[in-house]
Amino acid sequence: MTRRDTISADKELIKRTLDGDELEVYRDHAETAAARHLVLIRGGEWCYVVFRKDRRKGLPVFASILHVSNPPLFRAMARPLARHLLLHDGAAAMLLERAVIDHRPRLAIVVDSPRRKMFSSPTLDSAQIDYLYSELMCLPW
Repeated sequence: MTRRDTISADKELIKRTLDGDELEVYRDHAETAAARHLVLIRGGEWCYVVFRKDRRKGLPVFASILHVSNPPLFRAMARPLARHLLLHDGAAAMLLERAVIDHRPRLAIVVDSPRRKMFSSPTLDSAQIDYLYSELMCLPW
């Protein structure tokens, strides 16, 4: 991480950094029980990351990445992000689905069988449905 890199969960910094649809997503989820929010900043670029802490095999040490607004910056900052998640959130590994981010950083686990998505649409399929407006944002477990 360079001196100009920033990884922060600070609500005011997130609100000042995000714009457009990403700011709307943040406002929609800022107070949900399970969603955790980070902004990654490098130079003039930013990436909004939404994750939740998850328990697998009884271990509460996973960060499930649910949303990434800027995949190239996420990839570039994956190592400092992993360090941040460990030190600030107690997450020893990230859980990723290829639909959310196609890069697998070190200490990340690609989930081969994603969570079942419950929806009803005559025009959309499950690959077009994300987790942002689902129970995963509201229910910690």
